[in-house]
Amino acid sequence: MEQAGRPLRCPELAAFTRRLDALVATHSDDAPTLVAALRQALEYLLTDMQWLPPAYCQPQPDGRDKQYVLHRHPARAYVVISRVVGAGWTTPVHDHKSWGVVGVWQGEEHEERFVRTDAHARPGYATLRSLGGTVHGPGSTSLLLPPDDIHRIGNPGPTPALSLHVYGRVPDGEGCDVFNLETGTVTRWRRGR
Repeated sequence: MEQAGRPLRCPELAAFTRRLDALVATHSDDAPTLVAALRQALEYLLTDMQWLPPAYCQPQPDGRDKQYVLHRHPARAYVVISRVVGAGWTTPVHDHKSWGVVGVWQGEEHEERFVRTDAHARPGYATLRSLGGTVHGPGSTSLLLPPDDIHRIGNPGPTPALSLHVYGRVPDGEGCDVFNLETGTVTRWRRGR
């Protein structure tokens, strides 16, 4: 994950993060209430994304996804990320182990959700069942609440998809799992897969 130059400073993002600060302070022990309120704030922010500079909307040259940190809470209570998913690219099946809200503002992202069907008895192994998929277009949001935060995201469209992500911890790969549907193996997320 990278930052495009200096930390992004603009009135729209500042207002959004002030709202986030208040929500996290008020609902830190109630993730379902927190993400429901956060969803409304994010949906409002998505209505006009002209505040986001083009430097934060550039895909990887190889077409994979790219993430830009827009704001990181000083005490790491949350992070706001701009994400660009290249045309035709799909993430591995993964979790976040954190509450989160994702909002698409350009293009489409296909999200397929999964649930574990094993008893968590064997370390490094899991069996999953697909719960089906949803296509998220501009203005739509998706909520993540552990343990129901296992999913994969793909861009079925011909152009990059752009979205904003807010997570309750910095998703730098530490603690996130990747699930191999064919072998059942569970490994730690490593960016660049």
